[in-house]
Order: sequence, then C-alpha cells, then structure tokens
Amino acid sequence: KAILFGIKHKNVQMETISHTLMLKIIKTTVESIFLMFMLIIKKENFKQKI
Repeated sequence: KAILFGIKHKNVQMETISHTLMLKIIKTTVESIFLMFMLIIKKENFKQKI
C-alpha cells in the first residue's frame, strides 16, 4: 500500500508540475499575442497620424 501511495503521489506531483508549465506557457503566449496587438495598434495609429 505504501508503494502504491508513493506512485500515486509522484503522479500527482507530475500532474501539478505539467499543469503549472501549461499555465506558464499559456500566460506567455497570451502576453506575446497582447504585445503583438499593441504593436499593430501603435503602427496603425502612427499611419493615421501621417
């Protein structure tokens, strides 16, 4: 039983780690997309001024 619990615990840790990584990746992706949009909007505004 102790061994099984150990394996389950390791799986939970792995799931938590992968979940955290997924969140980090999603956050990074969202931030870069947001930055891209900001750049595009700034460019559009710049064009309109000229």
